[in-house]
Amino acid sequence: MKKSLIFLALGSIFATAQAADVSVFGAVDTGLMFSHSKVSGESAENSLTMESSMNETSTFGIAGSEDLGNGMKVAFHLENEFASDSGEMATENKLFDREARITLEGGFGALSLGRMGSISGATGTYDIVYLVGDSFDGGDNNIFGLTAGDVYDNMITYQTPEFAGFQVTGQYSFKNDSANEDGVEGKATADRYAGIAATYTIGNLQTVIAYDQMMFGSKETGANREKDQHNVYLGGNYDFGLLKLFAMGQYVKGARDFAGTEDFFTEWADTNETLQSREGFDGWGLHLGTVMPVAGGDWTVAVYYADGELDDGVSLDAEGIKQADFDVDIKFYGITTRYVYPLSEQASLYAGAGYGERKYDLSTNNSDARVSDSPKEKIGQVYAGLSYVF
Repeated sequence: MKKSLIFLALGSIFATAQAADVSVFGAVDTGLMFSHSKVSGESAENSLTMESSMNETSTFGIAGSEDLGNGMKVAFHLENEFASDSGEMATENKLFDREARITLEGGFGALSLGRMGSISGATGTYDIVYLVGDSFDGGDNNIFGLTAGDVYDNMITYQTPEFAGFQVTGQYSFKNDSANEDGVEGKATADRYAGIAATYTIGNLQTVIAYDQMMFGSKETGANREKDQHNVYLGGNYDFGLLKLFAMGQYVKGARDFAGTEDFFTEWADTNETLQSREGFDGWGLHLGTVMPVAGGDWTVAVYYADGELDDGVSLDAEGIKQADFDVDIKFYGITTRYVYPLSEQASLYAGAGYGERKYDLSTNNSDARVSDSPKEKIGQVYAGLSYVF
């Protein structure tokens, strides 16, 4: 009796799936990476590790849609990222960390609700900025000199129909991370996101211009409130046949992560000192890259350059007492390449290598402060692996 009920339930699920056009999809990507890092004045660190998602992001998902008639359709997309070398979920306490949206489509365009990647997040359905303007669509593992968005909760996205090659996409998140107990959804106390992108395609040319803003939640007011982050992007690509050329320029104001500096405020402070900034980094970045068909596969090359400054840094001791004011100038140079050879329509072998250099110029009004150093970071990577997309 129980077996009959189970088979009946499975039959109902498959029948519904067929009626609603439901599909299972994903990718598994695993390989080996040799990493090298060297900070001036410190010993070099070398490691050989097994890694996931170096070419394709390892994901598992379910997607489906149903035709409602009169040109209307409803669709859903549920996608989880995982580490294929360990089987762990990429994000703790989130089953569908990469995307969890429902969409209504029609002659008016598409309206999506849920968790999804931002226009500058290089992830998911609304991956627009870096898909159009970056040959690696968001950098090559540890080599990436530009500032990107992320995947956010509580997102509403509207995308217009394409008209004469033009299309506009707008997004707003009421609270970027629901697991974060700080802030109230839809209020200024919560971290929120807003962005808009316009694309234009004509022949072999694709272009994008976009703006997005990270609104940092704070209960502070006036001079103590953490300032928002603003990003402007302009990029595109042109397919010459023998190669596809990519280019992008970026301006950022108030960035908390600039040119790979997300660990700056902890990495350059000792155990008794904390570094803080209310305004973040202001700066700009450039990218040039290409994708070329070579010997039956694709060869991708990219260079990145970024230049920025932070001029309101404060160092605090363990008791929260200010020790010094400091400024930071940063420059990043990076070059990277990858070759992908298809074994079949779904399986690929890949290998890549890259080098990056990040130089800090720190100045402070206290010569005894830890931030008086001006370190240089060198980053190297060599990797190879296997991808399977289904």
